[in-house]
Amino acid sequence: MAGNQKDVFKADNEDCTEAVFVVPFDQSYAGGLNIFNYALNGQFSQVYSTKSFGGWGGSVAVPQFINTFDPDDSRLTENYLMGQQVYPDGSNVLCEIGNSQGIPMNIVNVVPGVDWAEELHGYHLAKYEYVAGMSPGAMSNDVFPFRYTDILMMKAECLLRTGKADEAAQIVTEIRQRAFKSAPEKAVVTGAELMGGSTYDYGLRETTYLDKIKSPRTTHEGGADIKYGRFLDELGWEFNQEGRRRQDLIRFGVWTTKSWLSHSATNDINKNLYPIPRAELDKNGKLKQNPGY
Repeated sequence: MAGNQKDVFKADNEDCTEAVFVVPFDQSYAGGLNIFNYALNGQFSQVYSTKSFGGWGGSVAVPQFINTFDPDDSRLTENYLMGQQVYPDGSNVLCEIGNSQGIPMNIVNVVPGVDWAEELHGYHLAKYEYVAGMSPGAMSNDVFPFRYTDILMMKAECLLRTGKADEAAQIVTEIRQRAFKSAPEKAVVTGAELMGGSTYDYGLRETTYLDKIKSPRTTHEGGADIKYGRFLDELGWEFNQEGRRRQDLIRFGVWTTKSWLSHSATNDINKNLYPIPRAELDKNGKLKQNPGY
């Protein structure tokens, strides 16, 4: 593994020892990586002195997930933007749209609902390093769809599911150690803990925000009933923002059975599969649409 998880996601990460399968990007020769645009707002073009205007905003972390992190976990403090944002000259970034226009952008771990959040709501995604002078729509960070820590966690999950929880815990502890250098005692996890439920407080969490919703929806569904739920938590803490959460939730039986923020549980197992596009069905008469569509 890389000595620090953040090294995996640096702008200049082409020599990262954790790489197994790599998709290379470069702002001059291999553009297309635009995480900056969909994760940050327009003001951040000035914060990072970007080469062109960028920042559409819109993608933030679900507060319930953020609440599962230990505050000493560097995967929280290093991978999200939170608190008051400032320009290079030290002045405060201000919100520019909606009802928050003109007030300091002090990012809070609160999202009233998926359709009525504003610029300061929800921790902003920042796992892939943003650097001064970057191109917002063509970041230079290489992307690792499969990295060495994936292999370690796959092995740990196999051990856990075959009755070797303590051996799994040794691997997970090794991975956690680089995230808890300031509090090494917190890196240790036991097999019994991995076999336990999730610490995620599942359920709908919508609140009235400026009268945009008249009937807030709140449910309390918990996570203690999820088999190997603590291991699912470990996957979330290590691989957040890497595009694999949905498949993990499906494997642990959570995708259709739990709610979060504004997403209601469907309890429809058919939703574990996407529908086959009509164009593909028309091309091949032997294809059958997946159940439920």
